[in-house]
Amino acid sequence: MRAQKRTIRSVGGMPPALAYACAAHFPQYKGVPDHLKLHAVDPEEAELEAIDLPADRDRFILAYYEPFLAALEAGQEEPARDGYELASFGPFRISVGVLASVAQRVRRAQRGRIEHLYQDVVELLDTHLAAARPAHQFTDGTVVTSKWQQALDQDDWSTETGENYPQWW
Repeated sequence: MRAQKRTIRSVGGMPPALAYACAAHFPQYKGVPDHLKLHAVDPEEAELEAIDLPADRDRFILAYYEPFLAALEAGQEEPARDGYELASFGPFRISVGVLASVAQRVRRAQRGRIEHLYQDVVELLDTHLAAARPAHQFTDGTVVTSKWQQALDQDDWSTETGENYPQWW
C-alpha cells in the first residue's frame, strides 16, 4: 500500500499535494473479530521507479467534456432550454445536455484554442450556473434526464410473453 501510493512523482510538473492510502479491517483477538481498525498513510518519499504524469488542467477539461459533445452530436438534437444544448436518445428515453457556453468553448479547444480552457470553463460555470438547480443539472454544466417511469411500470414479464417465471420472480 505504501509503495503503491509513492508511484506518482508529479502530475503536470507538480508533486501531488496528497497521496494517502487507507486500509480498514477487523483484526482477530483470540479468534474473535475485534473493533474496526483504520490505518491511513501519507508517504513522503517517492519510489525509485515513480513516474511523472504529463497532465495539465486544460487537456483534462477537454478530455472530460468531449464525451458529452460526442453525445450531443450522436443524439437527436432538441431545442436549447435554460441555456443548455440538448440531445435525446429516443429508444432509451434519455436526454443529455451541456451548458451552451461551455460546449462552445470546448469546441474551440477541439479546433486548437486549448490555452486557458480550464479557467474559461470555471468562469463560465460560475457565471451561468444558478445556485439552486434541479436535480438533473450538475455543477459541471451538464444535464441528464430520463423518462423511465413508464418503462419501469411496464409489465414486460407477464404470461403474455409465453414464458413462465418462478413465483418469486
